[in-house]
Amino acid sequence: MRRLAFFALAIALAAGGCGGAKKVHEAPDEEGEEPQGPREAPVKFPPYPKEQDLLRFEMHPRTAFEYFVDGSSISVLDDGIVRFAVVVRTATAVNVSYEGYRCITRERRTYGRANRDGTWIEAKDPGWVSVGPREVAGFRHELYWHYFCPGKRIISSVREGTDALRFGGHPDARPEGTMAAD
Repeated sequence: MRRLAFFALAIALAAGGCGGAKKVHEAPDEEGEEPQGPREAPVKFPPYPKEQDLLRFEMHPRTAFEYFVDGSSISVLDDGIVRFAVVVRTATAVNVSYEGYRCITRERRTYGRANRDGTWIEAKDPGWVSVGPREVAGFRHELYWHYFCPGKRIISSVREGTDALRFGGHPDARPEGTMAAD
């Protein structure tokens, strides 16, 4: 038993010394707190979306809403997060929000909402939450699985994201967010 414990400790120490690996989770700050994901880059709200920068995406089944991503607001960050402004319109209303996905953990966050005058209102508690199923998450599910995080993999560039929006979906996207068999 003592030999097994020593062996496990040696492997843990060796693995900890390997360079180049990204830290997936940080240790809890205080007793009882859940471990946190990698430290996120500070949020800088984009300018209010311009009509010429809007890239439409479809929802299935169709609804009375029109859905767009502001192509100029997409950013792919080194911390594994993709951020973007999304516009949802009806005949009488427009909603604009700044969102983010942490693809590897299948989580999303709403950073804030925009007023028509272009000012942003920061979300009171922009914590990370599960993307959720299509029936609950709607357009957020669609954007996650079919545009920005196909197969739980973050897009590698802004161009990859805008191309997915222009061509009706990412080429690696699978129906209903299913994963490929390994």
